[in-house]
Amino acid sequence: MSGERGVTLLETLIAVGIITMALTMVGGPLFGALATDSEWREDVSATAAWRRAAAFVARDGANAETTSIADGAQPATAATLSWTDPASTAHTASYALSNALLIRTLDGTPLVIARGVVDVGFSRSGDLMTFTIEVDSGGGTTESATASVLLRTLQ
Repeated sequence: MSGERGVTLLETLIAVGIITMALTMVGGPLFGALATDSEWREDVSATAAWRRAAAFVARDGANAETTSIADGAQPATAATLSWTDPASTAHTASYALSNALLIRTLDGTPLVIARGVVDVGFSRSGDLMTFTIEVDSGGGTTESATASVLLRTLQ
């Protein structure tokens, strides 16, 4: 046993210090990248939410023959659009904001079309309907979008 040498406390402390520095150098950028990735995903999710909502509103608006949106009035947080399809079937689509969810109810069947909605507005000027939506994009920021659609000849 007299030729064996063990690890001293000083050598152990130096090794732990080197490992700590290496983890700090690698861990900092890694956690930063993960945080950036999370923010990016929230932003993409917000963009997808308002695009999906705008697509539904645009499609229903292009078909609308009647609407609950008063011409020239302040933007409303809810709207109803009605139309008759080529097969003479009547349809009604209602939009309402409830607990950060934008809900589209088509012919009595509700569907959540956007989550994390902070605010929504429907306004009309003649046959032009404007839809504005503000969605939470995480980290205390929001993303807003506005879309306009020419309504079918209103009755």
